[in-house]
Amino acid sequence: MNKGTSTPARAPAQRMSKWEWVLRILRAQPRMILIPALSAALAILIVGVWWLGRRGVRPPSTGPAHGQAPEAQAPKLPRVRQPEAVTFAVTLTPGWVRGGEESKHVVIPPEATRVRFEARFEGGYPRYQARLETVEGRQVWSEGNLEAQTFPGGKRIFLDLSSTLLAPGDYILTVRGLPATGNPETVAEYAFRVEKR
Repeated sequence: MNKGTSTPARAPAQRMSKWEWVLRILRAQPRMILIPALSAALAILIVGVWWLGRRGVRPPSTGPAHGQAPEAQAPKLPRVRQPEAVTFAVTLTPGWVRGGEESKHVVIPPEATRVRFEARFEGGYPRYQARLETVEGRQVWSEGNLEAQTFPGGKRIFLDLSSTLLAPGDYILTVRGLPATGNPETVAEYAFRVEKR
């Protein structure tokens, strides 16, 4: 009978210990679940930010744009390098007069885009003007209010012209001094023949 009475007393004690064990697990479970859940949420957040960043930075498209036929794209043209300006320098000195034996031949190379004349003379005017014309009297170019530079041989002015203005032929360049009062006075005259080779 002792066995019969002891068995029912032990069963509730065993049941209570099992329930206590379950309750302890349930009390500890929020802590056990919270750490892995937070870790998983943090990993998802990092992956999401990385994916959104990758979507914003797209590699350059090599194919046709969306909804655009391949033949409708504008072809890429190679960059054309602009040719550099080539200046051809010519020094003119007094003594080259029209019809004189010392008439200068100016041979302009084909690659020259500009011609710079250095006209040398003697004079004491504050300003000068220059005029280029053909031997027939047709004006090709002119410029006024030029300031001369002093150098050991006298005075000089620099005149820059486009090479397209100078077709092959005979020309006369006239330099006139501009006095403070009165009319311009001829200071120097240069005759030359232009050739292009």
